[in-house]
Amino acid sequence: MIGQNSRALVTAKTHRILCVEDDDSGRQLLQEWLELLGYEVFCLPDGREFMAVVADIVPDLVLLDLKLPYVDGFTLLEQLQQSHWHSIPAIVLSAYSLKPERDRAMMLGCLHYVVKPTPLESLQTLIQSELADDSPTL
Repeated sequence: MIGQNSRALVTAKTHRILCVEDDDSGRQLLQEWLELLGYEVFCLPDGREFMAVVADIVPDLVLLDLKLPYVDGFTLLEQLQQSHWHSIPAIVLSAYSLKPERDRAMMLGCLHYVVKPTPLESLQTLIQSELADDSPTL
């Protein structure tokens, strides 16, 4: 019986999440929290390497800030939508709370627009719905 349980753990898919957040503490908090939930997490502090990392790891989900140094999140959403990986779901986490920013992000392919700060439980629900994830809640 123990062998069967361990085999199930080995074959279970671990979802990969790419988090692009320029705020060091926010990025670290997201990474630690997502790893606690059992996700494999990759983080970037800006958008310069975004498409190269997407191509390398092929994430199951992208969490994306909009106000980033060098390349903003709107541009990254556009690049993602115009690429081979256009089907990767993106959730925007932004301090921008105005309708024009929300509308623009949605037009560029983001599935959910979350205004920071947001309760982690709400974000967890969105992530699980996008990944059809059955992992337990904390």
